[in-house]
Amino acid sequence: HAAGPVSGAALNPAVTIGMGAPLGYLGWQAIGSMVAVLLFHLTRPEDYKSDDEFFAYEPKLPTKLASEFIGTFMLALTMGLNVLGNSPAAAWSAAAAMMSMIYALSDVSGGHFNPAVTLAVVTSRKGKCSVWAGCFYVLFQVMAGMLASLLFAGLHQTHTFSVLPESKLPAGKAYVLELFFT
Repeated sequence: HAAGPVSGAALNPAVTIGMGAPLGYLGWQAIGSMVAVLLFHLTRPEDYKSDDEFFAYEPKLPTKLASEFIGTFMLALTMGLNVLGNSPAAAWSAAAAMMSMIYALSDVSGGHFNPAVTLAVVTSRKGKCSVWAGCFYVLFQVMAGMLASLLFAGLHQTHTFSVLPESKLPAGKAYVLELFFT
């Protein structure tokens, strides 16, 4: 878990009680479940419509932007917590976060969660994302990444990490990797 070094990663009231974690966690876990309900309502308004409305539903831009924000935030937070927690499983954790977010939200917004993906989708001109919507997607993705960065840095006493290449390696090699793995 990305949260393990910070909280012990109980993340479940049954585990909290069973493992003897501080009972104060229960309150925060309850608040977390209420936030999840609100986010579900925000990203899945069709689930509260009649059957006829449900089958004709098409997500509006604010719903899509909420989905892009949530997916990008969770991915960036997971990566940041893994890097700062020196997790040996950062790639697995990030992949699990990405798969979970894509599975949960791709039918709402397309599941881009990355400005480079949004740019590719917009420039493909397949009609999946307009230039106007793409600009908003990128804005919300960047804001989500910034908020996630503030959160993981705050959780680690304002420590953060560089995404620049190590000084012993030429920057060109890093650029090639960014090109292919983005």
